[in-house]
Amino acid sequence: MQETKQLGNHGEQLVEAQLCAEGFRILARNYLCRVGELDLVAIKGDVVAFVEVKTRRSAYFPIATVVTLSKQQKIIR
Repeated sequence: MQETKQLGNHGEQLVEAQLCAEGFRILARNYLCRVGELDLVAIKGDVVAFVEVKTRRSAYFPIATVVTLSKQQKIIR
């Protein structure tokens, strides 16, 4: 379990660095609210990005299986 957490943290750090390189400012990391948790919340101009990071060891995986419909609905709420 510790190895999985480390992999996830590494992925979040990579995404955060990429967002910053593209001019986003990070507003929150691991944002918790009553319906769940979001990995990153970032802003650039009038765009607010709610980011769910999924890190995998494999280079290919079907994206539809990663952020499920229920997770998408939680993000929207």
